[in-house]
Amino acid sequence: MMQLVDEVRDLPLTVSNVLAQVITECDNADASVSSLARIMAGDQALAAMVLKLANSAYYGYARKIESLPDAVVLLGFASVKNLAITASITRLLTNNRDQYADVRAALFDHSLCTAVTARILGRSKRVSGEKAFVAGLLHDLGLIVLVCYRKDLFGKLQAASDGAGADFHEVELDVLGFGHAELGALVAAEWKFPAALCEALRFHHEPGAALVDPMLTSTIHVADWAAKRVGVGLVPPAVPEWPAAASKDLFDLSDASVTRLESEIRAEFLDGESLRGVGRAA
Repeated sequence: MMQLVDEVRDLPLTVSNVLAQVITECDNADASVSSLARIMAGDQALAAMVLKLANSAYYGYARKIESLPDAVVLLGFASVKNLAITASITRLLTNNRDQYADVRAALFDHSLCTAVTARILGRSKRVSGEKAFVAGLLHDLGLIVLVCYRKDLFGKLQAASDGAGADFHEVELDVLGFGHAELGALVAAEWKFPAALCEALRFHHEPGAALVDPMLTSTIHVADWAAKRVGVGLVPPAVPEWPAAASKDLFDLSDASVTRLESEIRAEFLDGESLRGVGRAA
């Protein structure tokens, strides 16, 4: 697994060399509005996507954002970095036609649905909507890495899991020797993503193991489960009746509340689907 991490360490989401510079600059204490805008000007497609995302309904910023400097001033460096990451993931999963294009599209739909659901759930727990959305969008980063960077390994995993009837995590361990959650967290750490985000990726199937931000991890765990229940995108043939018990209790889940949640997910997901257009526009 570490060899795979090494392979992608210097390829931050591959879609843009500028993204690596954006991430570094946003984490630089000496960064300025002009320096970040100058870097992003090196990838006009990425810059346009960031502005489109910042002004989209699902992000919900209060006023029109006209330019990159405007975005940095109004939203801050951390928000612009998250927007750039979101734009890059969107472009990565909605472009590059090949034999896995349909799989990537399905993975994008599930990731987006999980992101929308995480934002909904976060409202009741005072979890930042932006943080929840980005963590939800990236929760399957390990699978994204495999289907985009190591299609040979993903093909083996897909072949072994088709009709196997076994737990997907067990199939991963048997075929790869590691799970997608562990891979995603390691790649996120190499790309210098925040510790809470790395933890949410690592333990989104085991929320009880989270220590840095248990609330965020539980939010992503429940969001992933609920998105699978809704049946959008890449989902397993069988979904557990409930998420982990502690997370179920944390969000007071019941048959009635889940029905309401699913209705809200479907309503908001229709707005979020416009992200596909953002990716194609690049």
